[in-house]
This record gives sequence, structure tokens and C-alpha cells, in this order.
Amino acid sequence: MFETVYVDLLDRRAKAKAMACRFSSAVNDALEIIKYNPTSALGYIRAGEFLEMQGNQRKAIKVYVHGQGVVNKNNPLYYKLIEGEKQAVEQSKKRIDMISRMPLETTFYIFERLSLATLAACLNVSKVWRERLYKCGSAWETLSSTESNCSNATICHAIPFIGKHIRSLTLSYKDKSLRSLYLNHMKNGYFTQISHLVMTNEMTYTVNRELTAIGLWEMRHTLTRIDIDFTNNKIILSLSALLTSAPNLIWLFYKTSTSLRKAAGDTSALIEPHCLKQLRVECSMISSEDIQPILTNCQRLFSLVLIGCEPSVMDTVYSCCAELEFFGYNTYKHISTMTKAQTERSQSVGLLVLDIGTPVHVEQLLPYFTKHAETLSVVFAPLNELLPEELVLLDTWAYPVKMRKLRIFHCQFAGETEHVVARLIKDCFELRNVLFDKVDNMDILSRELVKADKLSDLYLTNIHGTVENELQRLFDKHVLLGDESRLSHLRFQNVSTLSNAVINGLRCLKKLKVLEFFQCEGMTASALSSVIPDIKSLTEIKFYQVDVVDDQVVRSLGSIKTVRLVSMVNVHDMSVRHLIEHSSHLEVIEVQNCPNCSEKLFKFAIEKGKKVIK
Repeated sequence: MFETVYVDLLDRRAKAKAMACRFSSAVNDALEIIKYNPTSALGYIRAGEFLEMQGNQRKAIKVYVHGQGVVNKNNPLYYKLIEGEKQAVEQSKKRIDMISRMPLETTFYIFERLSLATLAACLNVSKVWRERLYKCGSAWETLSSTESNCSNATICHAIPFIGKHIRSLTLSYKDKSLRSLYLNHMKNGYFTQISHLVMTNEMTYTVNRELTAIGLWEMRHTLTRIDIDFTNNKIILSLSALLTSAPNLIWLFYKTSTSLRKAAGDTSALIEPHCLKQLRVECSMISSEDIQPILTNCQRLFSLVLIGCEPSVMDTVYSCCAELEFFGYNTYKHISTMTKAQTERSQSVGLLVLDIGTPVHVEQLLPYFTKHAETLSVVFAPLNELLPEELVLLDTWAYPVKMRKLRIFHCQFAGETEHVVARLIKDCFELRNVLFDKVDNMDILSRELVKADKLSDLYLTNIHGTVENELQRLFDKHVLLGDESRLSHLRFQNVSTLSNAVINGLRCLKKLKVLEFFQCEGMTASALSSVIPDIKSLTEIKFYQVDVVDDQVVRSLGSIKTVRLVSMVNVHDMSVRHLIEHSSHLEVIEVQNCPNCSEKLFKFAIEKGKKVIK
């Protein structure tokens, strides 16, 4: 009884796989049917059919012939074995293998455009196809795991022949046998041209440290970048061992859920200075004592991102990393990888980006400002959790800092720090992108902002003091600039004093393209609906939890290409539908978490040719 049910289930699954073009897996199910019921015609018929669908007529013929010798001739399905053999013979005579007849360059052109799963299937077609695929280097330059275990296994077993072509390899395998096979391939030196290796936490689960280190050593001549993740894994390859095994690394991303004290390993093994230029380390805790030996060994670092730091790490980085151009402290955003041209420079141009993700003591931050004032172009600085003595230090700080190259400045404020920040951005004529969070005295800051003629993006967050006169001062400056004004993006977030006068002032911004309101108060729906249509340059607008925005405002957005409505309680189906139907400019509509808007809107918008985000 069990065998009958099991065979029936295998048959159903095999046909489903064949319909999904997973022929190799379907054939395996058919062979399993033969194993459980070798005298039944069903397994042979299915295996023959799937092999024919795969284009493997010769194997199909062998299966049909073998079935005829085993199955009783009185079996009602016996005739299908004979017919299947005849059909496979006819097909084998008619088949034209275009790949084997095409010029090699043409087949390469085809292969390099196929997905990895399709390439794996192609490897199973014939010896000619395999040989041509082995020679097609461009098809294998970037290799990563696929969704199909069968494809992964096929490609893994082909590594001895294609490994020499691989330049970027991403390993993410739950299967223990595949993990071991790839580590052995690394140890055997098949990856002779690899430059970038990614190992996810699935691949590093119960990793063989010795085998991994040997594999990295075998790839040391060409390997310049490693991204490795040991999150939640008990066994890890230490940071010291990794640097020792890969002496020519330029870029390293190392992540673990343990502290750096456990992950650093034997730092005394780091004898020779390392050529590493980009380092990103994420740990549960990074102390000054633990990171110092690593930084001392990597004197050529241009880019450094440390996540999980204690405040004292700021001092260690300042003293150890004289060549830094990018420094991220406890930050998950903003910092991007350096370009190839940047890493190939022999000397640093000075600190360009300082991204502080969590509050630090002012004494640890000010040295960076003073030393690198002439080179800093991007600064993200939280000054919102200062102690009284830190406020005194800021107030007495008299170093004549001039950040003339500053282009992006995001700052979170504490009480009475505005005058220090105003001094920092004084005469920053290159300033383009500014975010101010939790400002009490906007007046002193706006007086410096009006001097930044190249300002293009302004974000104001968590501001509850008056901003009417301050913003009007800024708007008036951009009216005077005329066509030279670059102010194109404004975001107001949790601003409770956004009056109608401020909204009316937006009319004069002739280059404004993006306007965003997040949880703002103070303005009225009538002001918004009358002003927004007058801003002819506006291409995108977003409202998030702005209760004053109602159907009247939505109807006034017809001249805008992208409209985003998120968590809007006073917006209804009818107004959004009117906007979609009558706006000739609208291209993208986003409606999320709006309780009075139904799913029918999305279907209607798609019918009208709009891109929908939900």
C-alpha cells in the first residue's frame, strides 16, 4: 500500500518538475519509481519522456530498451515503451545540435547571457556543450549560489574546469557537502583569477577554519576583496588569521556576533604590514585595546567603518590611522565603498568623510574637525546627548576652523550648540546638502545657510521653535540667485511651526523638484492646495502622517509626476481616483497605510498606465 501511494506521489512530482523545465530532477524521481517498482512500465516511460524533453535521446532509447527487457509484455503500458523507443529514435535522427555547429564565438555570445541555473542545465546536455562551456570564460566571471540545489551541485562539480574563469564568487550554501566541496576546491587552487569572495553566514556555519585559511592562502595572489559573515556562528575564522591568509587584500568586510576580543585572534601573528585599504568590522563590542593591533598593522587604510564601538575607539583611530579618507563610527549608512581609482592612489588626500552614528564625547570629536578642516567634505555628527561639561567645552572651543570644502553636513543638536555649528559652517561656500535635527535657535544657522549659494538639499527635523522668518530669509536669497539657485529638495519632518507663510514662500523656489512633509503641523489645507500647483518645477511630493492634508490637497497635485501618500487619515478613494484619472503628468503613485483608500485604487491606477507603489 505504501509503495503504491509513494510511487503515485513521485509520478505527480516528476511531472510537475518537468513542466517547470527541471528535467534532471524529474528524471531522478522517475528513476526512484523504477527502484520501488522495477517491473512496472511507469518509471521507464516517465524517465524516457523526461530525457526526450531534455534533448537526451540516446539515454531515452536505453531506458526504453531496458524497460522492454524487464516489464512483462502483457502489461497494458508495455506498448508505450515500444512507441517511446521509436519516437526517440526518430527524434535522434532529426535532431540538429546548433551549439556544436555554431562558431565558438557565437556560442560564447549565447552562453554569457544565460542565468546560472540555465548554464547548469546546459552542462548536462552533451560532452560538446560541456567542453564549449568550460572554455567560455565570460559566462563564469561572476558565480553565486542559485535557488536550485541540483544546479548548485552541477556547477560545484564543474569547478575544476571553470574555476580558472571565476573572478567574483558568492557562497551561500546550507548543504554541508556543498560547503565542503567548495572549500576543497579553494584548497586545490582552482580559483586562479578570483578577486572577490563573499561567504555568507550560511556558508560559514560550522566552518572548517583550517581548510578555509588554506583555501584563502591558495587564492592570495589575486584575491583583493573578501566579504565574510559569521553572525550567530560558534566557530569563526579570526580576523588576524584572515589577514594573514590573504596578504594582498584591499577590501575586507568582517562581521560576527561576538566581541572583537574573541574574533581578533592572535594579533602577534601580524608581523608584516598589511596593504589593506578598506576595512569594515561589525562586532557586538569593539574596544580600543582590541582594534589597536589591527589598525597598527594596516597603516595604509583609506576607508574604515567600525560598528559596535566603545567611545575610546575614536581616540585610537585618530592616533593610528593617519591616511584615512573615510571613517564611519557605529554607522550602517552613508559610507560607500571607494572606487578602484581611489584605492589605487599611493597617498591619501586627507579625511573626506566623517560619519559618526552614535554620540561621542566632544573631546573625541573636535580633534577630527581641527586636523582635517581643510579636507572634510562630508560630516554626520550627533551633538544631541552632551553633558554639561561638554557644552562648556564647546562654548570655549576657539580653534579657527574653516571647512571650506564641506559639501554635506548632517547634525543633531543639543541645547545651545547652534552657535558652534554655525561657526563650523561659516564661509562653507561649497555646502550642498544639510540636515538639522532638534534645533532650538534656527536664526543663527539660517544666517550662515544664506551664504551657501550652492545649497541643493535641505532637511529640517524635529524643530518646534519658530522657522517662519528664518526660512523666508533663505527663500529670499534664492529668489535673488534666480537661475543660479540650486535648491531642489526640501524635507520638513516633525516641524510643528510650519506656517502658511512658509508654505507661501515656496512659490518663489523656481528649481524645487522634491518636497516632503513628515508629521508636520501649522499649515492649512487651503494654503497647500493653492501653493503647490504654482511650483511648476515640482516633480515629486510626499506626505507622511500629515493630518491637514485632505482630498482638496490631493486634487491639487495634478502637475506632479510622483505622488506619495503614506498614513494619511483624511485622504479618500475619490480624490486619489480623480488625480489618477485627470492628471496627464502623474507617472508614479504611492498609497500606503491610508485607511480610507481601497485596493481598487491600485488596479485602477495600473489600468491608467501608472506605476503603483504599495
